[in-house]
Amino acid sequence: MTRSGHFCPYWERNWPSELAVSSQDCASTAVLNPVRLINTLLWLQRLPFVGRVGRELLFLFCACDIPPSVRPGRGFKLLHRGLGVVLHPTTVIGDDVVLYHGVTVGRQNIVPYRDAPPFAGVELGDGVVLGAHSMVLAPDKGLRMGRGSVLAANSVLLESTGEDEVWAGNPARRLSTTNPLVKIREAAAAGVSGPPGRW
Repeated sequence: MTRSGHFCPYWERNWPSELAVSSQDCASTAVLNPVRLINTLLWLQRLPFVGRVGRELLFLFCACDIPPSVRPGRGFKLLHRGLGVVLHPTTVIGDDVVLYHGVTVGRQNIVPYRDAPPFAGVELGDGVVLGAHSMVLAPDKGLRMGRGSVLAANSVLLESTGEDEVWAGNPARRLSTTNPLVKIREAAAAGVSGPPGRW
């Protein structure tokens, strides 16, 4: 696929699995590709001594807050360069997860950390898609989004979901138990052409 005359490869093939971030924002030059930049900074912030610098640069260039403790799975996609994405340090991310811009993943309890009860964290299963400006706010016992679930844009999820479900609203409610993306991906894997666009 080309945009502005530049080839847009799947950069995740050139990085370790825990740093496999990809993007559809490929209009930049090959020298300063946003995918390479995010991958490099995610890796840099985990190193001793210079880790703090890496995290500050990640915020400066991408305006996102992804703590070093968050280890995304393979095929992790930060669309629109991850602009405004904020993830809680205990977030667990599976393979092929897609986060649009402005996504927040955290906890419902706003009590300061030192006074807050233990937090079980948030788990995003394989193939989960979080729409633009959506929020996943977990109770203290934690929250899990099942494999293939979708949270629509501007929605606020406060409870766990099953697999292949579509949720929307504030607070989010289940709209469907069948994720249409599943059929599209299965058709693509079988070599059957589907609707325009790619995921």
